[in-house]
Amino acid sequence: MSKPAIRLIVLFSVCSVTWLSAQAQPTPGKRLPLPPLGEQQAAFKLASELYRTEYEAAQTPAAKAALAHKILTVAKDTDAPAEGHALLQVARSIAIEAGDARTAFSVAREFSKRFDVDADADRLAIASSLIKTADTAAQQPIVEEMSSIAELAIDDDDYDVADKAASLAMAASTKTKNATLRRDAQRTQREIRRLAAAFTAMKPVRDKLNVAPNDPDARHRWGWFLCAVKGDWESGLPHIAAGDRKALSALATEELGERPNAFSIADRWWEAAEPLKDEERANVRGHAASWYRLALPTLSGINLAKAQSRANLYGHKARILSRLEGHKDMVLDVRFSPTGTLLASTDVAQEGVIKIWNPANGEEVLSWVAHDGGVHSVDFSPDERTLVSSGLNDATIRLWDVDNGRQIRFWKTTGAVVRSVAFSADGSRIISAQYDNGRARIWDPQTGRLLAETPHPSAWAAVFEPHGSFALVAGQNGVYRWNAAVGRVITEYVAGASQARVVSLALHPASSQDIVAGACCDGIYFWRLSRPSQGRVFAAHPSATDATFAPNGKQLISVGLDNAVRVWDVRTGRLLHEFPKVGRMRVDISPAGNVAASANGNTVFLLRLPN
Repeated sequence: MSKPAIRLIVLFSVCSVTWLSAQAQPTPGKRLPLPPLGEQQAAFKLASELYRTEYEAAQTPAAKAALAHKILTVAKDTDAPAEGHALLQVARSIAIEAGDARTAFSVAREFSKRFDVDADADRLAIASSLIKTADTAAQQPIVEEMSSIAELAIDDDDYDVADKAASLAMAASTKTKNATLRRDAQRTQREIRRLAAAFTAMKPVRDKLNVAPNDPDARHRWGWFLCAVKGDWESGLPHIAAGDRKALSALATEELGERPNAFSIADRWWEAAEPLKDEERANVRGHAASWYRLALPTLSGINLAKAQSRANLYGHKARILSRLEGHKDMVLDVRFSPTGTLLASTDVAQEGVIKIWNPANGEEVLSWVAHDGGVHSVDFSPDERTLVSSGLNDATIRLWDVDNGRQIRFWKTTGAVVRSVAFSADGSRIISAQYDNGRARIWDPQTGRLLAETPHPSAWAAVFEPHGSFALVAGQNGVYRWNAAVGRVITEYVAGASQARVVSLALHPASSQDIVAGACCDGIYFWRLSRPSQGRVFAAHPSATDATFAPNGKQLISVGLDNAVRVWDVRTGRLLHEFPKVGRMRVDISPAGNVAASANGNTVFLLRLPN
């Protein structure tokens, strides 16, 4: 037996022990139990024989990494449990040997999707191996993966896993020689240990709630831990509202009501934080700052100045939240649902796929083949029950049931590439844009009947205005405002001196701002809707492919062929933050305005935006 083959067998024995020890108790769901050990070994023998020649030929880390990724792709298409398990083992082992952290962690995620194992234990074991063997460049993905595990473990109050992940992130960050990463890892580790101690101190309160779930003192104390100590206000506020501290109970009750007074709530939480210290004070005042930001559009004078000053003291740090992996080809579009509880993504694969994700935990909810030759664009209906999609090559528009991925109806249109689709604000119409035959069209989603189409010669993107029958269409040299009711273009906005092609459109969320933004090859342009004009360059983002406003209208996020997502201040045009290597074609922002989604290659990225 050759030395490479022996090394594969040794690696198999190591990962078998890891995965067997990581096996969890059975949980509800579709995940399978691990195949019996005998079946694992037999399937692994077949898999190792199948890839032995390629493995022996892979003499460099890059070649081994490519082979690991290839085997992972085959494993995803393999339905038989034992064979899929064996292929994942081989891919994982070779990825670790190659020092390819991203592929190794991708294998672990695929493994936990299919088999009932402890995914965290497996990823911790992978990180532990890679920290010892991988080169400096491979350490940053380890830091990011471990930081993600730590954050999710904190959410679940699993501080043992959180501390292990943070320790591994700390070890990997030290090897990167990146001082910022090291500081962040140290800060995270300190925070986890602070929370762990506080959680342990809450044991009598938790025990009390187990036997008396409505005890007002215990409800308040547990709610205060969740809000002020942990920063989980969504979970903690109902407890404070049910607690026995009258002023705080009234404040939490008002916040949870239908029409809270944002400025009043912000002021009262700010004052409640006055006697507190350190992290508790920062958490409560940070919560107050979020309400000050909501109140800003309604304020003026001294109250506006106070709210702005306090809101600016407590901002959120921009960072990559998570990577969503599962597409087999380049992702073209990403779109949040109107409530932000779902995220849709599409790809260019020959059997074009739509995936639905839960952005809160990064888990894939649903996936189906939607179009022949790729899926160019998607949009959710206002009620989130329906998804509209357009084909990259099959000249169709299709409607899907969001709950199960079943096709509701489809219709063909002339040409081939339907570049964009979007629902109207009330869901009664769909607008599409096609650049291969120069038309924007409006459709009835109930029947697929064509209602109107533009006469002008180019359509790269199209969106409805929120009210009325007007739509905006991006064309070869600018933007056109179209009155669909009478079927004619009423205003033209020139792209600028370069006559650049406009490839995406976004309306400012505040109608009083009267601004539309368009992405062009030489940057982001702004136009005023109230008057025809030449657009002004707002931001120099070369080869921009998409841009969209944050819901508060104060930030604009762009993405381009330079693979960067950039965050801009709308008022000043100042660049606030840049996320390198996380996007290329599309970017979208959650309705809450704090998270953006984009994609580079076949990976979707969720990004925490700065305030």
